[in-house]
Amino acid sequence: MNKELIVVSDTDLSIYNSSAKELASRQHSFSEPVMKTNGSRTLIYNLGGTGYQIESRTKTIAKQNAEGNIFAGSLSEDGHYAFATQADGYCGKLTAYKPDGKAKFQYWFADYYPTSIALDPSGSHAAVTALSALDGGLTSAVYLLDFHSEEAVEPFAAYTENMMLDSYWSADGTVSAIGDKMTAIINTTTQSKVNYDYQGMQLSAYTVDSGRTVLCLAAFDSAASSRVVVLGGDGKELASLSVPGEVRSVSLYGDTVAVLVNGTIYAYSAVGGNPVATVDAGNDAKAVALASESKAYVLGISELRYVDLNAG
Repeated sequence: MNKELIVVSDTDLSIYNSSAKELASRQHSFSEPVMKTNGSRTLIYNLGGTGYQIESRTKTIAKQNAEGNIFAGSLSEDGHYAFATQADGYCGKLTAYKPDGKAKFQYWFADYYPTSIALDPSGSHAAVTALSALDGGLTSAVYLLDFHSEEAVEPFAAYTENMMLDSYWSADGTVSAIGDKMTAIINTTTQSKVNYDYQGMQLSAYTVDSGRTVLCLAAFDSAASSRVVVLGGDGKELASLSVPGEVRSVSLYGDTVAVLVNGTIYAYSAVGGNPVATVDAGNDAKAVALASESKAYVLGISELRYVDLNAG
């Protein structure tokens, strides 16, 4: 975030700059911490528990408990936040909060269990992915909620045998709903959608940035190569490329998409897919996060590294 590195471990949240200086460190007591960053704030919540914290670079803004065990959480660019929690007699409940922590909206789910939340930049709308069972099979749905309306809404879209895993709401109004078999790209302005089917391939990594969605697909586990697809806000391919091995992590920044495969970072142009760089990330590399189009952070087993893509 803002070219700085934010890391959540099993005990604390830490913020570092590119010279490895620790800018902040705050403890938490969560057994299953999940981190969401947006704007200048970071949300940490205890998955399956009730506790959460909201942090800025300089201080802890809030340290509270949700009304029920948390399924999912989200943070908007201007500091609004929301949780999907357990609710007696329902599949789940969404509660949205103002930046000062006051509840502003609630919605109860009767037919689907919420799995992820994505807030729009103003914190006034949400996309929610959810799961249920239908005729003995898996079904999933995407809800679009307007916090100015208290009326019950039907799912914007529903899918069979596709498990919706995550969702993102970009500043241009694009919602990306990531599933294990296909991804839906939704234009919230025109209320239209494009479904991108993986054609039987397995999803190994994904990311979303500025309305663009990157999907890393492999034919099977430990495949010799992977297909990396960059989708625009209209759901059309901006780039499609083949990389050696199975992608473990992917990051997108500006015109650069970087994938981590077997200790190597392969960088490409996000438009067209032209190769940009190949850099050693270390055999213990678990994840890559671009700090700019030419610099990246690498998460190792016991250390964090700063890599220059131009040095490859």
